[in-house]
Amino acid sequence: MLFRSLSTAAILAAGFVALTPQLALASGVVLVNEPFTGTTTSSSEWVLPGAPAGTNVACMTASTATSQTPIPGCGSPADSSGSGALRLTADSGGEEGGVAYGLSVPTSDGIDAIFDSYQYGTDNGADGIGFFLAAANPSNPQPPTSIGQPGGDLGYSADGSAHSGMTYGYLGVGLDVYGNYATTSGEGTGCTSDPTWVTSGTHSSPKSGVTVRGPGNGTVGYCALTSTYSTPTTVDLDGGGSGTRSTSAVPVEIVINTSGSSVTTTATTTLTPHNFSSFSVNAYSYEVAFIPIGSSSALYLTGALPNASSILPSGWYNGSGIPYQMTFGWVGSTGGDDDVHEVNLVQSGTVSGTPPQLSATVSDNASGAPPHDSTMDYTVDVANASGAGTESDTITATDTIPTRSEEHTSELQS
Repeated sequence: MLFRSLSTAAILAAGFVALTPQLALASGVVLVNEPFTGTTTSSSEWVLPGAPAGTNVACMTASTATSQTPIPGCGSPADSSGSGALRLTADSGGEEGGVAYGLSVPTSDGIDAIFDSYQYGTDNGADGIGFFLAAANPSNPQPPTSIGQPGGDLGYSADGSAHSGMTYGYLGVGLDVYGNYATTSGEGTGCTSDPTWVTSGTHSSPKSGVTVRGPGNGTVGYCALTSTYSTPTTVDLDGGGSGTRSTSAVPVEIVINTSGSSVTTTATTTLTPHNFSSFSVNAYSYEVAFIPIGSSSALYLTGALPNASSILPSGWYNGSGIPYQMTFGWVGSTGGDDDVHEVNLVQSGTVSGTPPQLSATVSDNASGAPPHDSTMDYTVDVANASGAGTESDTITATDTIPTRSEEHTSELQS
């Protein structure tokens, strides 16, 4: 008999750290609040996926403990505690660093993520920072096993048919300083209907841009969806060689609206330095808001949520091809040119509503040790926390009962 408490849509929400809502949510709740400013993380759930080009170099700038977990310190010198950041790459060529949140986010109530990004250190900055959403197996939610390719692929995309991209990627938002993420080299196979702004060579006028790419796995997909290059629009994402973290902040907010109605976020003008005005997100759509360096107002990219059914295993997605569960994180990469890439002040939550918070208890009428050749009643009770959201999907409970021998009796475990 196999029983283990699982939900096809939202049971993993119970593992999140629920804090006082501060996010720009319509009527949602904060699930993750991670500043990355201290000597270590506030949650133990962060992981460093494998890096295809070698070592994943992500680290905490306020820590000298280079062997600490879940994210190592960057070493000496270190920022003072409370003023640090998650460093994805140092000012060095050929580096790639990325982190993922180890618990998955239920998509039934939408996703709203906000963070500050920083790129600075050289006058020929490269390559950029990518924020990703990756699909997770609803029966065993795990973060991606590997980030994507370095350089212009920004740790999300495949490099044509030669090298694989992020495992089961859904959306990759590229803060692209060097101008390669919106080119044909920044995608896998099967992208037969690229927009006209997807070029075969590096963008140069303007050079920097923000681009959203869609679902992909292995060497297939990661096709372009929308970009500031479509206008084209000049955006300053890099503080340059004389820049510092304080002069290079680019706040970003990403909203995934999986409902059939539009939602309006709440302004975050009290959250320095985010300062986002409220904005509306259409039904079944995503929207990316960001504030370029030197600007006091946000720019926006929006589009319909892509259908990922062609690249995901059966049972991972709903009827619209939207994954039931997703993990999120960031990747930074450099190539022949380089830059410092960092993020901090991270918050993530639902767009509207509270996820279910399920638990399971196991009981039997034999005190966990049934006599040989006997029968017993074995009960698994799944319950939802008071005040939590309704679980509308099928619940599957699985538990493994140990084997029993004449010499040794194993206790039943839930």
